Amino acid sequence: MSADRFGRVSELASFLPANLRLGPVFWRWRRLIDRSETQSAEFWTGYQARRLRGLLYFARQTVPFYRRRIGSDPTRLSDRDVFRLLWEVPPLGKDDLREHFEELWSTAIPKWRRRVVTTGGSTGAPVAFGIERGTALAEWAFITSIWSRIGFRVGDRRLMVRGLALKGQVIRTRHLLDELQVSAFHLSEEHLRPVWPDIQGFGPPFLHGYPSALTAFTSWDEKAVRSLAVRGILCASEALLPWQRSYLTETLGAPISHWYGHSERLVLGGECSHRTAFHMFPQYGFVETIDPDGGMCEDRPGEIVGTGFVSRAMPLIRYRTGDMGTLHRATTPCRCGRTYPLLTDVQGRWRQEFLVGRTNAPISPAAINFHDDSLVGVTGLQFVQESPGSTELRLTAGSALRPEVVERIHRALVAKVAGELDVQIRQVDRLEVLPSGKTPLIMQRAALPNPVLQRLADEHA
Repeated sequence: MSADRFGRVSELASFLPANLRLGPVFWRWRRLIDRSETQSAEFWTGYQARRLRGLLYFARQTVPFYRRRIGSDPTRLSDRDVFRLLWEVPPLGKDDLREHFEELWSTAIPKWRRRVVTTGGSTGAPVAFGIERGTALAEWAFITSIWSRIGFRVGDRRLMVRGLALKGQVIRTRHLLDELQVSAFHLSEEHLRPVWPDIQGFGPPFLHGYPSALTAFTSWDEKAVRSLAVRGILCASEALLPWQRSYLTETLGAPISHWYGHSERLVLGGECSHRTAFHMFPQYGFVETIDPDGGMCEDRPGEIVGTGFVSRAMPLIRYRTGDMGTLHRATTPCRCGRTYPLLTDVQGRWRQEFLVGRTNAPISPAAINFHDDSLVGVTGLQFVQESPGSTELRLTAGSALRPEVVERIHRALVAKVAGELDVQIRQVDRLEVLPSGKTPLIMQRAALPNPVLQRLADEHA
């Protein structure tokens, strides 16, 4: 189907009621979430034991990789022993995904229901994994449930500011999703002022996007953005800094919804309305934290490990996310009434670094993340920027990169940044390291366009 024809079909479909547009899968999950939010901690222990028992049996029977990793038949075990069996499975790392990718597919899921996705950390090449087609609707049920805590209703319009491929356009309407998309590559006076009447005419009750992009969008013209009179701010894909939370809520006079999750669809949680912590959905997946030796470490900082219940095409059991946090198992209800596991002090892979475009538009690294095979053979990457509108991408690899590989990476980047950046690519022996010992994705040395963005940059200097 052509893009134009798809657009017309989507526009016609937008006139359908939300219950028909989203379908039975979405509403089945949404009813489960809404009806079970205030169940007891004991209920969730039994619920997750049953889900894990079924998942471990499924993986042992249908996934070649797990036939040698899951030693016992989980169907014969008590709830307590199911958790013990899970903890006997070694945590799964990114190297395991690279080395055993084909062995991790479930033979019970046909190929037409499989989808390959890639994602990357703050430095290094993306890692491929598989998800089951159709699970986006299940995830959407959880996301909209989180948003409902600040008044969002299915069918409400959103102005979404994210790293979207809009083919050089600044805005695009997605009728089926009730959203007006704004390119995160064009957050400058030159691009935003001409489309502002269209944004005002759309009248979005909610802003949605990366915290860094929403900060840049708001600081572009605080008075204009405030005139939208939004009822809520939906922050995704990045950490939300305390000063940034204050800036957005005070400038726009609206509450914030923030959540934590991954492209792998393993664990997901929404921020509590009474404290800065995430209530992790027990219906979505099983969350753990482990110490550097792989041991359990609840109530103190550890690496976040997830086992998902939503997608079975490639079950990732005890997957190491690379993020850090402190996990607390609830024994009594929170002030909000939930007894979900609570995740605090989350330190994610995506920091709020950014490049500065030709028109002084800030560009988030989440917007330029590679989700394809462009970086095959690359072991590390880092952007170095000395002035707005241009950047050098430095790459490391096990051997010299072929010219056609470099050209493929260049084409992929140019398509993403939509004329905002001139990009030069150079292979190096090592990437630059900060005094703290961290290797940032972006070494930012350019003058920044306004004090709000300068403060954001200073957070990561």
